[in-house]
Amino acid sequence: MAVLLRSGDIAILSGASRSSFHGVAKILPSPFEIDDAALAALVQRAASERADAAVEDWAEELKAVAAYLGAHRVNINIRQVYSDQSEATANPNQSGREPEEAPGTHDAVAHKRQKTAAN
Repeated sequence: MAVLLRSGDIAILSGASRSSFHGVAKILPSPFEIDDAALAALVQRAASERADAAVEDWAEELKAVAAYLGAHRVNINIRQVYSDQSEATANPNQSGREPEEAPGTHDAVAHKRQKTAAN
């Protein structure tokens, strides 16, 4: 399944989709642009608020960050990991099912193997 993610979009993978192959095949240019006058005004305002000469160096750094983010993506992974099985079963996920991941691991396959071996 193809999904178009635009700048600022969030993709949340849960359940079986977390174990499936997924990735971002192509990064399109970001629609976010800041012109030189707006950037200069931003730096000037920050410099006057902070009374810090180092703020003047921000303009070049902000241009470099904007150029980088225009061609790259930011990937953030957040996972729930339980320290022991009692904590995992005491706090089931919102659907009321047992968590897919074993305590202390991120691998749902390892958890299924552990459950099979225990039976």
